[in-house]
Amino acid sequence: MVETLSLSLNENVEWTGGDPVPAERVIDGEPLFSTIRTVEQGAVTAGFWRCTPGRFQASRTGSDEVFTVIRGAGRVIADGSDAVQLAPGVVVVIRSGWSGVWEIDETIEKAFIITASS
Repeated sequence: MVETLSLSLNENVEWTGGDPVPAERVIDGEPLFSTIRTVEQGAVTAGFWRCTPGRFQASRTGSDEVFTVIRGAGRVIADGSDAVQLAPGVVVVIRSGWSGVWEIDETIEKAFIITASS
C-alpha cells in the first residue's frame, strides 16, 4: 500500500520560544530549536523544525531524514566532508549513522520526514 503524507505550514504559525540545544553539543552561540510534529504514524514522523543562529554538533542514529529548507541560511557539515549550503528550496538527505555540525547563520525553518532505518 502507498500512503501519502501532506505537510502544510501556515504563515501564521506561532513558533514557541524554543528549547536550547543541549550545552554539551553547542560550539558557538545560543541556538534555540522548536519542532511541530504533524504526522506520527508507525515508523514515520513528519513536521517542521526551526532553529535560531549558532553552531552545534548533531548525529542521527536509527532513522533517516529528508528535509527541505523553507527559510533561512547556513550549512550542515558531515564529519570529514564538505559543507552543504542551506537555503530555501534545498533538499537534504541525512542517513542513519550521520554525524557532523550544523552552522546556522539565519534562523532555519525546514519541513522534515524521518523514517526508521532498517
